[in-house]
Amino acid sequence: MKEKNNNKTPTGAAPVETEENRDRKIFIGLIIVFFLAIFIFNLLTPFMSDDFSYSKIVREANGFFDLIRQERQHYMTHGGRSVVHFILRCFLSMPRIVFKPANSLVFILLSLFIYSLVEGKRKFDWIIFLAIQMGLWFFTVDFRQTILWETGACNYLWGSTIIFGYMVLVHARVQKEVGGLLEGGSAGSEKSGFDWLPCIGFLLLGAAAGWCNENTSGGGFLYALICIWWIYHKKKKAGERQKISFPLVCGAIGNMFGLMMMVVSPGNRTRSGYETEVELHSGLYGMFSRFQKITLHVDKCFFTLLAVFIVLMVLLTLKTVLRNASEFSSQKALRRETWRQIIRPVMFLFLFFATCYALILTTETQARAFFGAGLFLITGIAQLIRSCLNTEMKRQYYNARLIIYSALAILTLHFVLTYLDHGANLARIWRDCRERENYIAEQKANGVDEVVVAKVHPDFYNIYSAIEEMELSEDPEYWTNAAIEEYYEVESVSAIDYDAWAEMTGR
Repeated sequence: MKEKNNNKTPTGAAPVETEENRDRKIFIGLIIVFFLAIFIFNLLTPFMSDDFSYSKIVREANGFFDLIRQERQHYMTHGGRSVVHFILRCFLSMPRIVFKPANSLVFILLSLFIYSLVEGKRKFDWIIFLAIQMGLWFFTVDFRQTILWETGACNYLWGSTIIFGYMVLVHARVQKEVGGLLEGGSAGSEKSGFDWLPCIGFLLLGAAAGWCNENTSGGGFLYALICIWWIYHKKKKAGERQKISFPLVCGAIGNMFGLMMMVVSPGNRTRSGYETEVELHSGLYGMFSRFQKITLHVDKCFFTLLAVFIVLMVLLTLKTVLRNASEFSSQKALRRETWRQIIRPVMFLFLFFATCYALILTTETQARAFFGAGLFLITGIAQLIRSCLNTEMKRQYYNARLIIYSALAILTLHFVLTYLDHGANLARIWRDCRERENYIAEQKANGVDEVVVAKVHPDFYNIYSAIEEMELSEDPEYWTNAAIEEYYEVESVSAIDYDAWAEMTGR
């Protein structure tokens, strides 16, 4: 006779919700909330500067193949980021509204790719996803230019998403062949051999990832090399005959090809002649000067994230030692276990510094060039958070769960409050920009070629709008003025204070 199940839900009673179902609902809910949040900010971000310049060029194209021809011309005369610039051209050839939901989806996709690179997480680990979102919203380098501004988003957000998507596939291949770093890994879970389909796929995707952004693509290439070494090491240790992961090697070859095509672009040499920064020193002194400038950028952009990384690293190390001290008979074994816990975050920290200091090869370094480096650091912190939570014990002095949950709750509250404030200002900026675009079009229709427009109210400037750096000037020859003059095909556009303009026009 079968034993009666006493754990069944009584007739008429509500079914008991499992922890996994609850986590899934929270996880999906967070994805929807953050998609709507970034979508609204995308809707409220107007066209600015280079958006007008490239749109004017794209309007002259006669179809898809003409866009390819334009990008080839851009490669030869201006810059080598062909993959992301072609994506930009495609969007600029469509109605403006098309880019807004697409860019919002890519923002969510990037956070999911970072989430996928975290090992040891639970299914539907919404804590890690929330931590990644807070990292992106508060600590992304120049959020307004790298995520919201259309030209900047295609260059940095879209390019980094392609690179991290490639890294996710590399990580999945490592898991398939030898297992993860944090799980210890064991070779032999995947039969070795040369499989044409994965090899061709990795080759093409690796080339695309390598052709996106100079230093971030280099970081993705380094990640692939580390994973190739890891597979080789584990298989050699297990005594396998075939130690090479051919798909990953093909991906690395594609990486090198994409990087080479981007770096050797004739347009890079042409563009270097436009650089405004003049170095006072050359040779060894010049390199030291660049090193110092990059270090100052790292301090300015990443001090908070690096401080969080250090605190979590110390916390994880202490928790690992305290938890395992009684389980290992020798200090060597304990050190090996401790290193196993911290090796993956250390790897992302290495990628962060390598991506930052690769910029020593260029004379003029803009803050947004550190965007990809920040993503590597956020990934490392997300890994540390999950590792700290996984080593949690009920009775322990170092309560990581309390620290991490409290910090995330505070950041979430801060996000809600700042979002409402900056969102209102973004709406006002969008209204002002829309009003002056309509006014330029109206004046042009009336035969006026020298148009005077209003500047955006300085009170509306905020950390999620790039209008402050890209505002129009009273000088019609200023670069932002020239861009909008070309777009609307008028002789000159000059901008004055809003109140003076309203008094002049009677509006």
